[in-house]
Amino acid sequence: MKDIESLDFSIPVASGRVGFGGFGGDGLNIKNNMPKLSLESLFGNTESAGVELVGAFFDLKQTAARKPKEVDYGDFLRRYTSGSWSMSQLERFYQADRKLYATTLLIPHRMADQAPAAFGVASEVKPSQWLAHYEGKITPPFSGKFRFWGFADDVLIVRVNSRVVLDGSFHEGEYTDWRSSAGDLNRKHSIGNGALAVGDWINVQKGRELKIEILIGERPGGHFSTYLLVEEEGKEYPLGPDARPILPIFKMTPLLPGFEAELLTQMGQERGLMSLDGPCFARIQ
Repeated sequence: MKDIESLDFSIPVASGRVGFGGFGGDGLNIKNNMPKLSLESLFGNTESAGVELVGAFFDLKQTAARKPKEVDYGDFLRRYTSGSWSMSQLERFYQADRKLYATTLLIPHRMADQAPAAFGVASEVKPSQWLAHYEGKITPPFSGKFRFWGFADDVLIVRVNSRVVLDGSFHEGEYTDWRSSAGDLNRKHSIGNGALAVGDWINVQKGRELKIEILIGERPGGHFSTYLLVEEEGKEYPLGPDARPILPIFKMTPLLPGFEAELLTQMGQERGLMSLDGPCFARIQ
């Protein structure tokens, strides 16, 4: 298995001591600091408490000046993911002014036009050949190893500390050179209209920050979905009917009750394939 050593980034945390009162943390009660979360957008909210992933949206069919542009989506994405993930490469394309702040990236099957709508550019962007780049800091609340499981129709690529650790895109191997080292477990368990890719194990130390970047996107248009779960090494999970582990979704903060209830509704029959309980990866102070 490929491991990634945890690095101690000396980057200050967003101002304001945000804790998780009632969830085993110190400091202020998060309910007093978090904006009201709703499912107006599963791609994130327009308000931030400083602990979420920050999402930016790009249309690869247009230049930054909104002129039509022809680009090979797959070729660009492969070149981008094999390089430094420089934002300047993405900023050559039309970018939505609106940023979104996501506590989780669980987006069950839906029409792909909901992405440009969420970022406020529904009238400017047709729902094909778009990318959304999310980034932030995660601070695992445990020491040991964990890995991501994920799938998307069409694009889901996760990078931690400048290294790709998961490519759960619909077309395996099309957008990155990354390959799973999980053997037969990789792409074994179905979800949405595909199967879950299994990521690399990541070595972590409790309280040590890691930089995370996540790319999601849609190439042809039509429908979109993305699922991102986490597994801690050595932890036992309940098993589903097909002997799959029922893993928790990746999330930065505890889900507020209203958000959780609506998310369960959106998940429909897939709610039995994953858990909303599990670790939170935002820094707790």
